[in-house]
Amino acid sequence: DAETIKKYETAEICGEDEGGLIYSSDVAGQSAYAFYFFDEVGALYRGGYQFTDTYTQGAIYISHYNILKESLISKYGEPEFDEVTKLSRLADYADEGGALTLGYTAYMTKWTVDNTEILLAMMNQTGDIGIMIYYTDINHEEIHNTKGL
Repeated sequence: DAETIKKYETAEICGEDEGGLIYSSDVAGQSAYAFYFFDEVGALYRGGYQFTDTYTQGAIYISHYNILKESLISKYGEPEFDEVTKLSRLADYADEGGALTLGYTAYMTKWTVDNTEILLAMMNQTGDIGIMIYYTDINHEEIHNTKGL
């Protein structure tokens, strides 16, 4: 639950509401927000990182993505899914970094380990390239709070 996370998380808290906690953190030498999401009854079902460092070239983002991917491979083994998706036919006319910067491609790598899905993703969202890692409990079933009904 949220109180347990607050007790053990050593990073600086920078946001909180009923559904989640956000901390300012450092992951693999990169600045990031660490986040924790809770369902209606307070059970943790997803955590992850949103990397916040910004760069001037798409190729640098790709390099950082690949560093994170290799780190995850060393910990969890080969991914079950690893793909660069073309979101536009225009991706064929740009280099990898340019295609990412222009929003023509998205990157996704996925592992399933025990009861957890681990997803590493990168895409250009409204002009800002984002790199995220999500850890999701694949057995989580939402339990709705029906108290007072």
